[in-house]
Amino acid sequence: MTAKHAKDIEPRTSTLYPREFHHRVLPREVRPLGDGFGITAFGANLVTVMPGNLSSLRHHHSHEDELVYVLEGEVVLRKNGDPIA
Repeated sequence: MTAKHAKDIEPRTSTLYPREFHHRVLPREVRPLGDGFGITAFGANLVTVMPGNLSSLRHHHSHEDELVYVLEGEVVLRKNGDPIA
């Protein structure tokens, strides 16, 4: 069996956000791990966020949780525009 690596999955470099928000999240790379590894019970993406950009715009989910796991670098979590310590 050949090992698969997340970095081998072709990244998406676009976004579904409206054009007026592109400058806040792009450039970035999103690798859909579910597609590459056959994950069907939950969504999993490897997202590379460039310095100074946002991983996503403020949003909420009514029927699911969201987890962010930082592999490398530093992030600032903000709520209502204010950093959370």
